[in-house]
Amino acid sequence: MKKLILILSILTSSYSTYAEEGVYLKGTMGMNHINNGKYENGVNTGKLKLKRYFPVVGLGVGYQFDNNLRIETMIDYYFLFSQTETKNINDIQFKLNLDTKISDLVFNIYKSFPINEYTSVFAGGGIGIASIQDEGTGYFIDEGMVGIIEPSYSRHVYRFTHRISTGVEFKIKKSIYAEISYNYLMLGKNKPQKIDGINGVPKRQFNIHNLTLGLRFLL
Repeated sequence: MKKLILILSILTSSYSTYAEEGVYLKGTMGMNHINNGKYENGVNTGKLKLKRYFPVVGLGVGYQFDNNLRIETMIDYYFLFSQTETKNINDIQFKLNLDTKISDLVFNIYKSFPINEYTSVFAGGGIGIASIQDEGTGYFIDEGMVGIIEPSYSRHVYRFTHRISTGVEFKIKKSIYAEISYNYLMLGKNKPQKIDGINGVPKRQFNIHNLTLGLRFLL
């Protein structure tokens, strides 16, 4: 362990490269992962799954200091999460579906550690506000007949969100940086709602892992 610490110290001291300072624009896109959730409560069963597999894009602005510290504000949009439930009431089978839209506004701070002139590793995190809204749809089966359930829309709820991040960044040109980032996000819970008067699927805690690719352009 002491040898490893010594080697890392030598590397970071040998490459005390400082980043260019200034305002930058940043765009990201990536893939989310959320654990499939299953539950059973009497006659009710359900699960949560991802509906799309390329489901996050982001856009933001930040400031990069010459001491390898940077701060930024990002807006992220997460494509639909789909939660489904099967429910039996008075011998009528209901199939309910809840599509959840999530976006957030987050303030992040990162510290970079240069490996060489063009490559750095970084770590950091952020806090912010997430906007969550659900749309409920479904159908029922009664004695072999199928009927459509009236769609239901919940109001926006706002939740405190925070994240931790780590990754690798590459200096492509003097004013252009690329980055690969792993993020763990805690976006909060949606609000349970009734779908056409029927108690819908329960609320869900959206704790998400994602991997994103980003580009930063110094202005």
